Amino acid sequence: MLDLNGQPIATDDLVRYWSDGLEKLADPLYQGYIRKTPKSHSGWANLDIYQNYYPDQGKQGPWCWAPAGAADVVVGGGLPYKLHVSTFAVWRAERRETQVDPPPRHRHLRHRRHHRRHRHLRHRRHHRRHLRRRHRRHSTAAATTAATTAAATAATSTAAARRSTYTGDSGDDAAQRVGHPQHPVQPGCRLGRYAREHSLGVPLTEEFDVAGYRCQGFANGIVYVPIGRWDELGHTSW
Repeated sequence: MLDLNGQPIATDDLVRYWSDGLEKLADPLYQGYIRKTPKSHSGWANLDIYQNYYPDQGKQGPWCWAPAGAADVVVGGGLPYKLHVSTFAVWRAERRETQVDPPPRHRHLRHRRHHRRHRHLRHRRHHRRHLRRRHRRHSTAAATTAATTAAATAATSTAAARRSTYTGDSGDDAAQRVGHPQHPVQPGCRLGRYAREHSLGVPLTEEFDVAGYRCQGFANGIVYVPIGRWDELGHTSW
């Protein structure tokens, strides 16, 4: 143990040794220390320890030691693989540096930084809300256009189907009138199955195509489906 000038220190019971774990150093009620007084001519304080440990098993010796009030502690003291070794540690006193508190920050600077952060966050929130509103407007407009187009197409197809049926055209005549080839009725077709499920009665016409729709008249209504989207069947009254 050395003082600020590098001279040995021989204060009574200056060095503490213990083997119950480093955490005992923070326990004010712990009484398991072995205390040693350094030699006046050299400053050394000696303690013989004999506990064995095996580093290859991830273990270390149980002993810790340090001068009272020192910032550093030696841990892991013992005999590795039962080998008698000596461990030397030197502590030298250092003058504690005076901590200088940083100058206080000016209140107006904190206020300016807070204002900038607040303004930036407010701008980001406003921008996100604007993007969401614009996206909703575009989505609504697109959905409305698609729905209007589909409704107009369905209305045109239904009207054409009604005209074909009311005028007494056969399926071939109706197909020739709208410019599409006639598709023969297939047993178990989707239109017939839909008509049976909705109690539309017996078929009065063959299948015919009108304005992109496949149609067929039945006793209680006209069944139609967009060509290529065979699961979107519907019907209308005469």
